[in-house]
Amino acid sequence: MRTGFITDNSPPQIFANFSLNKNATTDSEGLPVYRRQTSLFLGATDNISGVHKIYYSFDGGKEMEYSTPLVLDREGTFDLEIRVDDNLGNPASKHLRFVIKGSVQFDALGSSIIQVSAESFRRRGAGGDGDCLRAGAG
Repeated sequence: MRTGFITDNSPPQIFANFSLNKNATTDSEGLPVYRRQTSLFLGATDNISGVHKIYYSFDGGKEMEYSTPLVLDREGTFDLEIRVDDNLGNPASKHLRFVIKGSVQFDALGSSIIQVSAESFRRRGAGGDGDCLRAGAG
């Protein structure tokens, strides 16, 4: 009987999906703009050894383990770092930069009209000051 070894030196593949499509607009830097209350789903695949854990951090803040969709409920420009390890320790990382603004409406021609609310936003959920999300979409 022959036995063999499977070698896995490949990093996992990371994906991030926003619940609401990009608002057909970009900001002045060309960054995608999403509405408040957009949920962000993170995931990864590794066809050989499987994914161990997914971690994320916003704007250089504390790294958190991902477990539920993230509800983006604060306006601003954000840098998101995503880090994943597969079950054999192969790492992968991905950086996203995006903008969250108030509700976006579209005129009859399909052009976006951005309406930014003047209300102050309360931070909800776990994490330090500056979080732009609350965990759990429902």
